Amino acid sequence: MSQQYPPQKMIYRIVEQRMASTLGEETIVLDYMNGEYYELDEVGGFIWQLLQNATELGFDEIVSELTKTFECTADECKEDVVKFLNELVRAKLIEEI
Repeated sequence: MSQQYPPQKMIYRIVEQRMASTLGEETIVLDYMNGEYYELDEVGGFIWQLLQNATELGFDEIVSELTKTFECTADECKEDVVKFLNELVRAKLIEEI
């Protein structure tokens, strides 16, 4: 069974009351509502930065920016992006709109 990707028009944005800071190649995201923090690796931090800069960002735009910056093809990174975005949605750090 093949991985289902979000619709091309799926848009994501950061939920309010979330703050991030980059330390080296790691990004720390703080959820002020529950006092928890999350550590993102270099790629996760890159995606978070994209979301911060764009306010709202589509799945295809995220994949496109990753392929421009990191050595990967769209097909190679789509599954990982889906997993990562789903984790952020479950943690209530971002939302689908």
